[in-house]
Formats: sequence, C-alpha cells, structure tokens
Amino acid sequence: MSSLFASDHHDRVETPEVLNSQETLGFFGLHSDVAKTIFDSWQELQQTPGQLGHGDNIITSAEHYIKTMADVEDAWLPSHNWRRALGKMGINSDLTDVL
Repeated sequence: MSSLFASDHHDRVETPEVLNSQETLGFFGLHSDVAKTIFDSWQELQQTPGQLGHGDNIITSAEHYIKTMADVEDAWLPSHNWRRALGKMGINSDLTDVL
C-alpha cells in the first residue's frame, strides 16, 4: 500500500483496514523504516500496562515521534531547508512534495 499522497492516487484510495498498524503510518506519509520503528515501539508499550503511552493509539505515538524529531532539526523560516527537516521527522517524499 502506498501513501495517501502518492501521485498514483487519483480516483481511488485504498485505506488500511487496521488503524493501529505500520501500514496506516505509511499511508499517512511516513517513511517505511520510520513507520516500522514507531509500530514496533507502540506494540511494546501495549504489552506494558501502566507504562506511559500504554493504551494510546498509534497516531499518538507517531505524533510524539515527529515532535521529538522536530527538536533535532526543525525549519520555521522560508530560508531553512524544509525538505531536510521533514525528512528527519520521518515524512516521506510523497507528503513532502505535497507540502
């Protein structure tokens, strides 16, 4: 399954069947390796009751990951390298091109 933002999605979009999945993260525009990292981490959290993040959906975990990576490299001025900053946050090129 490709990203929602891929150029081959014109008339029909195939959505992931399971919200809390690696496929959902890729669908919403994350690099596949980042989606796997977030999904694996999320699954571990779900095995640890009482752990911060236990019971959250995977979108919350992805949001936390992106915000954490934005602390590493961010862009806020037009002269900054937005493409590189978004890439560091795990955003794939399909979504970056749309933004």
